[in-house]
Amino acid sequence: SSEGNWGLNSAEALTQETVFGIDANGDGKIGSPSSLTLTGTIGNDILIGGANSDTFNGGLGNDSLYLGLNDNAVDNVNYASGDGTDTVYQFVRGVGGDKLNFTGIANLDVVTLGANTEVRIGDGIAANTGFGTGQLLITLSSTNGFTNADVNVNLFGSNFLFN
Repeated sequence: SSEGNWGLNSAEALTQETVFGIDANGDGKIGSPSSLTLTGTIGNDILIGGANSDTFNGGLGNDSLYLGLNDNAVDNVNYASGDGTDTVYQFVRGVGGDKLNFTGIANLDVVTLGANTEVRIGDGIAANTGFGTGQLLITLSSTNGFTNADVNVNLFGSNFLFN
């Protein structure tokens, strides 16, 4: 007989739940835990959030971050000075929407480009010819509609946070 004890760590259980659609860890849920913290490496990573409030740290490299559209949860994307150029998918803007947290960056330019919105390092000078030409930090894929008024609403609604 080959009896014995075995178990799964949380990452293995999540993989089993996702692939096979079973409750592998006995928590009564299939899929993601209450929230995830996803951290990229120095390479170009793909980080996929779950159905709850997740935290994304892309780090170095040019990463793709999938937040989870219509999951009714506020996801946080952390971006620090020196991180790579990231593309964020499924970002929900507006009050109660997802949040972009910037560390070590004082000025940003928010530029709508087709169906996307780009967040670039800004120089802090109003109405200058250099607007929107700084280093690209984040592209919000298929997220547009940011006007001057919308950016102010999003800033005051805490979608853009600065540390």
